[in-house]
Amino acid sequence: MIESLIAEADKLDLNILSIGLSCHRNSFVTLNRKTLEPCHKIITWKDKRAQHYCEKWNNSYRRKFLNLFGLIASSFTHSERFKAARMFNLLDVMIAPRFLVILQEDSKMQHLLSTNNLILTTLDCWILQKLTTNSDLFITEPSSISSTGLFDPFTNSWGVQILQLIGFPFNSILLPSISPTSLLSLTTDAELFGREIEISACLGDAQSAAFGSGCIQKGDVNLSLGTGAILDFVSGGEVHASMCGGVYPLIGWKLDEQSTTYLLESKFNHLISSLKWGNLINLIPSLAPTELNKLCEELFNEEGEDLEDEDITCFIPFGLEKNGNDDCSSLFGFIFFYNFLIIIRVRIFRQMPVFFLNRLDAETSKSGVILLKSSF
Repeated sequence: MIESLIAEADKLDLNILSIGLSCHRNSFVTLNRKTLEPCHKIITWKDKRAQHYCEKWNNSYRRKFLNLFGLIASSFTHSERFKAARMFNLLDVMIAPRFLVILQEDSKMQHLLSTNNLILTTLDCWILQKLTTNSDLFITEPSSISSTGLFDPFTNSWGVQILQLIGFPFNSILLPSISPTSLLSLTTDAELFGREIEISACLGDAQSAAFGSGCIQKGDVNLSLGTGAILDFVSGGEVHASMCGGVYPLIGWKLDEQSTTYLLESKFNHLISSLKWGNLINLIPSLAPTELNKLCEELFNEEGEDLEDEDITCFIPFGLEKNGNDDCSSLFGFIFFYNFLIIIRVRIFRQMPVFFLNRLDAETSKSGVILLKSSF
């Protein structure tokens, strides 16, 4: 892809000054530090192998002690970091528990770790190493690692205390170095594209969506609707530990050593699954974008107003993530004369929060009706 872009730029007599990366967060691969041979395939963010491990640790006395300590300390100090400790629990989407599960099962990785020859690389770190072909370079940046369970956004460094508490074998050899988002100071290997090209910045996927949509001021909100839904609120230069279930603080971007922008994020991974369920029971005839948009337009009358009596009807989606994923959903309060269009409207819009959206992106945002109903 990069080669085709370079060829197109050459045709137009354009000079490529630099490139930037936007990578999936929470995907990783561990390597032999000397040979760069991977110990396993890339483990993506949706891998569920650590689910049982997380449940076991979340029910342990260590977690209960951490939460109790955070409750007491935050009551006296009002520290956001202690408030986060009050709510902390392991999630299988984090890298830390998935790495621990793999490490327990792989004797080769255990040997490499004992000899300081194991390196854990996030997806952005692995790609940067491939682009530079520097066998000694392992570097990442805050936005890509702030949701991994390895990073402490309150100290802007690896979360040593939490990692030690969950039994993670923390040392400076195992994890890559951390650079500000726009101060990577890297160039691609000249043999890859026939020239050296500066790599100017790297961002996590959700953070790059917010930044690219212009949500850079405190109070800006970005909603990405694709296979899942991610809501990002720009909290500015202060990190907040929200007490709302399912909301967590992240590094948005760190442009230099002194300037850090933080986000509050909430996600729902099952958006496309909800549409597929509607399609499975014939509530939604087709999942094609044009057909979905046409269906959305049919959900409202000519004035765009809701029908009477609909406010008593509610849909509770599955996957509510306050204390864990719930497989069950519920539709209740509907009356015998409701047709399928009303049920679909409730299915889609009665689960949507009411707030002002600064930006909306990704595939689902192509629906004009969804845009209208999302910006009250």
